[in-house]
Amino acid sequence: MLAAALQVGRASSGEGTDLIPLMDQLLRYCERHGLYTADFVHAHLLAIDTQMLGGGSPFGAWLAAGKAHHAALLVGVHLDRTGETLFEQEMRRRLWWNIKLARHTLAARLQIHVPLLDPDVPRPLVISDAQLQSEDLLETISVPEWAAIDARISFVNVIAARVIALAQDTPILDRFAECQRLLDDYQFTLPASLRLESATKTLPWGYAQACIAAIATQEAMLGVYRPFFADANTGAMALALGVDAAHRLIATSQLLASFLMFEWVDNAASTLWSGAASVFAAGTVLVYALLGGSGDRDKHLVALDTAIGVLRSHTAAPSAPSANAKAFATLETLARAIREGRAVDSGAVIDPFSGQSVVLPPPATFEWDTLFSLFPAA
Repeated sequence: MLAAALQVGRASSGEGTDLIPLMDQLLRYCERHGLYTADFVHAHLLAIDTQMLGGGSPFGAWLAAGKAHHAALLVGVHLDRTGETLFEQEMRRRLWWNIKLARHTLAARLQIHVPLLDPDVPRPLVISDAQLQSEDLLETISVPEWAAIDARISFVNVIAARVIALAQDTPILDRFAECQRLLDDYQFTLPASLRLESATKTLPWGYAQACIAAIATQEAMLGVYRPFFADANTGAMALALGVDAAHRLIATSQLLASFLMFEWVDNAASTLWSGAASVFAAGTVLVYALLGGSGDRDKHLVALDTAIGVLRSHTAAPSAPSANAKAFATLETLARAIREGRAVDSGAVIDPFSGQSVVLPPPATFEWDTLFSLFPAA
């Protein structure tokens, strides 16, 4: 059954193919015949992946993540078993934590509150796949494959701490600083292979993961500043900080897009909507600044064009999800409106990755005294 699921997962990324319904049929077959095993749970995890490709969507992925979580609870993937080998124990724990991570990541994207990660379920060891096979924990591996997933699990806890920090009854600039400290501390604890300044391209997946880790922290700070853009007292400061974070995110996304396109051409990461969602978030911050007349217009337009170019690369693959194309078209339309000096209706701009309206500044209006001064003979 797992072999069939794997074939569906691979085929769903093929040209012009959408096998999400086939995956659904496979899972229903297992349910009808009572095939509730770890393979059944793994197939549900792959079903989440299929929703990130082709005709999938974040909304479908969220529903798939819920089913995967319930399947894992049903099978007891989160429970230790007597007599397990190290390989069996670690693969079971990896399966559980991958599902939990997918669920929390999607919840954050769709702005859905879910309980924190379960502290009583042991996290997998940060060891290499080779060590799993040999069970030789003394073997030295410089860049374990699981390290990136372990770092993402830790990031979920950082995001939770960020929410608590923002809710404190302290001056807003102090809250901004505390959120930045949390993310700086997180970056400091990452292994060298996952820090962009020290990552190497010797292992292609390692450099890509370092870019993704940097993008995640940059987008997290965007989420700190953005709710305060329209605040009468702190809006200007929040917007300036948010624009700086957007510029950094777009620059990192450009590094990642170039690397995936020219140096790691056999990767599948560029077909996912998750990276495009981060770029779209940064692009809309620049749109906000441009519409509000804040900062260096030329610099913002160059960065916005870069974001559009990165999104274009995310739509190039035949299996790229439709949300990527919608994000690309939306940013391109907004950039054209800005260059032509046309007004943009804030309520009409929809984030294709969350389904929510993108908040933009209100169009500029004239006060009556200003308007009459333009026509003194009136």
